[in-house]
Amino acid sequence: MKAKLIFGMLILGLFFVGCDKDNVLEAIGEPTTIDAIEETEPGFLSLKATVKEIIQITTGKPPLEDVLAAMRIYISNGSEQVYNRPYNESPETIELPAGFYNLLIGSFSNYSALDALFNTGSYGYYNSSVLINSGAITTINANLALLDMATTITISPEVSSSFPDIEVDVRKWTNIFGSNEKSELTWNTAQSGQTGYFMTYDGDWITGTLGDQGGDLEISITATNNSGLPVTASKWYMGISANEHYNISIEQNEITTGLNLIVTLNDEVIIDDTIVFPN
Repeated sequence: MKAKLIFGMLILGLFFVGCDKDNVLEAIGEPTTIDAIEETEPGFLSLKATVKEIIQITTGKPPLEDVLAAMRIYISNGSEQVYNRPYNESPETIELPAGFYNLLIGSFSNYSALDALFNTGSYGYYNSSVLINSGAITTINANLALLDMATTITISPEVSSSFPDIEVDVRKWTNIFGSNEKSELTWNTAQSGQTGYFMTYDGDWITGTLGDQGGDLEISITATNNSGLPVTASKWYMGISANEHYNISIEQNEITTGLNLIVTLNDEVIIDDTIVFPN
């Protein structure tokens, strides 16, 4: 299969390619002409990639060039992979037989809602209903988004001093095939300010079942007070999804044995929560 890829940052044109072939059979004696047989023309896929704004991310979105440098283009016909090449090495057009396709742009092709990593987010784009028409170009505006839910935990110096053994467990709970499964990362004072990325996408991109599974977010704080007794606090956030960033600051309140947990989500929707530690 020939493969070409057109990328236009501003304008992508459409063009039509046509071809007909006449087939003639000659019989012994009297020649007979058979009507022309029409061949199905291939279609073409054209991509225009951008990076979607991440909800409440303090460092801003990365440059498009940096994101695309790690991307591959994957295409399947619903049962098997028919295209797999690095984005930057793909030619200008991707020629495909007419039909429906699953399109994935990502740094890898296997996704699990149970994956969680520090400081490594996954961008991508997925479309399970790309229609390629015969002899025409299908243009896809690929809006690359974070396929994870991001969480940044910042522990203030005052809290670190008063509770040097503090640990903040962040758990993402996801219902997978009827079972409530979790992925988990733990912050201590040394990891304060780091961002954890919890994958929310799960499924098989080849067969078209890949999607954002969402889930619920649990924040659990444990530490030891001056008397040597354990103290805890926790908070749940329901209905989290990909491309969201929870920026959570843990600050000490006026009572030296307490903590404030201040949570903000989104540039537009701000959630100010306070969790007294211990409660």
